[in-house]
Amino acid sequence: KQFVENWKLVPLSLKTAFKDMFWDEKKGYLADFCDDKSKDWSFRPNQIFATSLKYSVCDQEMSKSVLENTKRKLLTNRGLKTLSEDDEKFIGSYIGDQNTRDHSYHQGIVWPWLLGHFAQGYVNIFRDNALPLLEEIYNQFNSEIAEYGVGSIGEIYDAEPPFEAKGTIAQAWSISELIRIKALINKLKNN
Repeated sequence: KQFVENWKLVPLSLKTAFKDMFWDEKKGYLADFCDDKSKDWSFRPNQIFATSLKYSVCDQEMSKSVLENTKRKLLTNRGLKTLSEDDEKFIGSYIGDQNTRDHSYHQGIVWPWLLGHFAQGYVNIFRDNALPLLEEIYNQFNSEIAEYGVGSIGEIYDAEPPFEAKGTIAQAWSISELIRIKALINKLKNN
């Protein structure tokens, strides 16, 4: 009992410290990286994890802003871009030699597996109102399952139309996050 009493203020202080370190009210999103000298304001999908967790360090308004900005800047019909197009480091196509492709991996290329955390964050904030967007995200993969790898989806996609599939033909974490989205849809429909 004394242990719980001694530590009961820690979650609140963690949320406060997190907000002070990562949040910018004017930008409406979280910094990608912070240390004692600088903050990197590149708009990346890493911040969606803070919205998808059961015990989030973000309050409702922060999460809502992060999700709305992510939807506007990163969401495609194949996943989330790893960097916003308005960033000078953005690379939209996974092409070239191995080094060039490796460099582009996290500079804009689309990753489907990030959709699961985005969807969970969306449900956490928008509840039943998240259903139309989740169904749209899920249904956009209907044709893809028959194109790149039959019964599966690709590891990554180009970040620009036509969002060509690249990388591993059948990526387990991409498929598992689509299954997670389908489970979220079913749960919302059954409530």
